[in-house]
Order: sequence, then structure tokens, then C-alpha cells
Amino acid sequence: MKLEKEQAKEKNTLKEVSSQYEITNNYNIHHKHDKTYRKCLGSKRNVAYIINKALKPKKQIKEEELEKYSNRYITEQLLDKETDIVYKLKQKEIYFLIEHQSKIDYSMPYRIEEYKIEIMKSAIDLRKVKTKNYKIPVVIPIVIYTGKEKWKVGLELNNIYDRRLEHINMLQYNLIDINNYTKEDLLESKNFMDKIFLIEKTEDTKELTKIMQKVVKQVKTEEDKNNLKMLIKKALKPKMQQEEIENLINEIEGGKRNMFAVEEMVIKENIRLREEGIKEGRKRTIIQIAKEMKKNNIAIELIEKITGLTRKEIE
Repeated sequence: MKLEKEQAKEKNTLKEVSSQYEITNNYNIHHKHDKTYRKCLGSKRNVAYIINKALKPKKQIKEEELEKYSNRYITEQLLDKETDIVYKLKQKEIYFLIEHQSKIDYSMPYRIEEYKIEIMKSAIDLRKVKTKNYKIPVVIPIVIYTGKEKWKVGLELNNIYDRRLEHINMLQYNLIDINNYTKEDLLESKNFMDKIFLIEKTEDTKELTKIMQKVVKQVKTEEDKNNLKMLIKKALKPKMQQEEIENLINEIEGGKRNMFAVEEMVIKENIRLREEGIKEGRKRTIIQIAKEMKKNNIAIELIEKITGLTRKEIE
């Protein structure tokens, strides 16, 4: 029985070693395969052929127009990653990323976007990026797939899974430019965001004051009122007088600020009168006590001490 267990254990061990060898051997095969492609694509002639074959440009790109771009970076996962092959057009910020795949990888659209961004970040000139004439680097990816199964992975990362948004071009950003709207249109709009655009669009102080008086009357919900108050306090401070700003806020609050001020004044006055009444009543009581003490021929010095009145007041 003991011998059978040892034989079974030895068999399992051999199986594990064999399996590990197969995995390692398979990895080495693919690694060598990748190295072969990397070496072949070290030739600009071969790279130019791949670029023209994949992109079919209107005019062929020649090998002398290309130069190799070395790019090594750290991804967000903190993994040191060297892209397969990156070339660029000489004197232009146009880069070609060539990625070799021997197996289907459904994360490829995401991986390509990640590589593109990292290459752009490494190539961009941060000193010039905000200037008008600066050309932001463009990365054109090409995947060479040499697997046995047909490639079934989507070519785009940002597929829209809602029919309402299928018309959107994901290769460009979408713009709202307030210069395309008139002040009249923004003022007539019932949407609160258009009121913010209107305030941003108006520079003249007198015009802004008139517009704000209309806007304040249009705002209905508590959320919009609070947002408008915050906007008035922060955005309008450089444009309007403090008194005008306070008047607008008071109007948003429906005149509550004035009402609260009057109410507070009345409360303070009532407290003052009540305190004075207490003092006056207390004084009258003390005087009455002093009179009774004087009737009973108590010495004036003692009456002074007990009541706190002066000799003149007692006499």
C-alpha cells in the first residue's frame, strides 16, 4: 500500500514537471517568434512595406522618410513596458506603432489606446502644447496577427452600445461654444445651465445687472437658487458692486433677508425694554424699603449699606 502511494506521488510529480516544461517551452517559442519579428522590423524597408500594406495611403511612404523612435515607459500598473516597434515620419509628429500578436487578445483595443497615450505623453512638448501652431503627436497603430484562428477582436475601443448615440464620431471631441448662442436665446431658455453661459458671455457691468435681475426671477427650484447664489458670490464679485450682489441674493431669497433683519431688530428692542423694566421695578422696590426703614428711625448709614442708595437719595 505504501509502495503504491509513493509510485502515485512520483507519477504526479513527473506530470507536474512535464506540464511546467511544456508551458515554459511554449513561452520560449512565442518569445523567439516575437524576437524574429522585432529583428525583421528593425529594417526601415520592411517597416515601410508593412505601413503601406496596412494603411494603403494615397501616396506610398518611403523608407527614407522613416526613423526609429525609442520608447520605454511605465504603465499605470507599474510594469516596465517596451512597445514592439515605433517609427515616426521625419520632421513630423506622426508615429507608427507596430504590435505583433500570435494569439487572439480581446483586450487589444484597450492595450492599443494605452500604448498610444503613453507614446504621445513621451513625445509631446509640454512647453508648446498650449500654443496655437503646435502639432500634437499622432499615433497610428498597426497590429500584425499571425495566429491560426481568424481575428475576431473589434478594431475600436469605444463602441457605443446605445442606438441614441450611434451617430457620434468617437475620434473627435464634442464642443459647446457659447459664442454660437445669442444672449437673447440664452435668456429665453428655461434651462439653468444656459443662465450660467449667459453670465459668462456678458462683460458689461450695467448690462449684466439688468440681465441678472431677469435671471433671478426665472430661477424656480431651490437647487438652482442655491447654485445661482454661489455663482453670484464667486463669479460676479469682480464685475459688480457688493451692494448689487447683496440685493440680487436678497431677491433670490424672496426678500427674506430684509424680513429677518426687521424681526431681529424687534427682538433686540423687546429684550432691551424688558431689561430696563426689571431695573426700574427693582429700583422702586428698594426705594420703598428705604422709606419703611427711615420711618422706623433706622440710621441712614445702615440704610445706605443695605439698599445701596446714596445719603441724598435717602434724605
